[in-house]
Amino acid sequence: MDELERWENSVEKLLPTHHRETMTVDVTRIKDDFKFFIHASRDVLNRYIKDKFVKCRNVIIEINDEGERILNRKRKDMESGYLFKVALDKFQPRFQKFKRNDNKFNELFTNIIKRYKIESIVGDKLDDFDTLKKYFPNLEQRMKDAYEEISRNKETWRIDADEKINENNELIKQIEVEVSSGIYLDSKSSVKEIEEGLRSIQDKMTEYIEKNNQFIEWYEKLDFKDKPNKKLTQSLENTFNIRNKLWRNKIQLDKDSIDWKNRNLAELRELKIDERLNNFTKVMIDVQNSLDELKFDDVLSTFQTKISIERSNIDAINALSTPSLQERHWKKIFAIFKINFTDMKSIEEVTLGDLIDKEISIHSDELVGIASTATQQEKISKDIEKIEKDWSTTKFDIRKHNNSKDKFIIATIEEIKNQLEEHSQLIQSALG
Repeated sequence: MDELERWENSVEKLLPTHHRETMTVDVTRIKDDFKFFIHASRDVLNRYIKDKFVKCRNVIIEINDEGERILNRKRKDMESGYLFKVALDKFQPRFQKFKRNDNKFNELFTNIIKRYKIESIVGDKLDDFDTLKKYFPNLEQRMKDAYEEISRNKETWRIDADEKINENNELIKQIEVEVSSGIYLDSKSSVKEIEEGLRSIQDKMTEYIEKNNQFIEWYEKLDFKDKPNKKLTQSLENTFNIRNKLWRNKIQLDKDSIDWKNRNLAELRELKIDERLNNFTKVMIDVQNSLDELKFDDVLSTFQTKISIERSNIDAINALSTPSLQERHWKKIFAIFKINFTDMKSIEEVTLGDLIDKEISIHSDELVGIASTATQQEKISKDIEKIEKDWSTTKFDIRKHNNSKDKFIIATIEEIKNQLEEHSQLIQSALG
């Protein structure tokens, strides 16, 4: 529009130059200039009008066609009605753009084309105007009718949806009973059977929960006050999570138990078996507290028994994991189990399973005693090293005696006295 106004102003500025005085100067030149400005301004006007007209026309046709496609959607039940309303709501910003372009289109025609009497500039495209100007009010009315249709039909759709919801709820209740009762799996199930069973339950549960969430979304979009709740699905998830935690940890404990037995004695410290068993025990207690009914559960009972068996060896395992054990201690340990010990490489050749087969728990007290001695001896060794290091670096402040040239005295003894007392306590503790 700015370009158009600039050309208009140029023409208006030219008009006052046409006085008699100037006309006598060069009438032909002034007429030619005037014609040039007139043609130039109309060319600009033509390009401007044509560009704006075509752009508005294309946007109107495009958005109208999009609206037609949405309005022609089927809406025979709640699912299709929900999708129809989603599409209608999503179309609203585009519809507002339609409205703005429709206003521009009308303004373009009435305020510019008629004002400047340039109907011929855009040629036969002006023939579309009567049709195009009806697009917006027609689409606007049809959209209003569509929303009213949704309001009228949603109660009918709800009857069918309620049946589907009730059917899905029954399936949710059924699978929760199956999960809580443990009929899918028992303590004799193989790892493969357990994993396949859990995966099957998980798939069914996911399907039912997704359906329930879809129903809730339908009801919310269609403005129903009493929408389906998530209590059943939440209860199913909680029940499954409890059982899943139990089964997964039972499988893991079985795997860990096999792994521990296959590890050599040099690797025991890094396995942190005691810590792992504590974690399994916490899971067991958590599952016990979470079960709705305090009744006998085959899987839980098996899990508890397995933990107890592993626990029975933990004192001996902790003793064998003591970092203070030296070659002399390992010789005693191997002697207890009547296994030949040659050097420290021997502990890399004997597995925990080898000692378990020799009833390791029976020798727990002996092993704990050896480990305790090793720990104490290591402490004594470190204390002796500390004493030697402290005295090797202790500096004495020696001064001449005031009354004798041949005698010397230690000037300050406070720090030395404190150090002697500390070391005396360490030696006393070692003698013990």
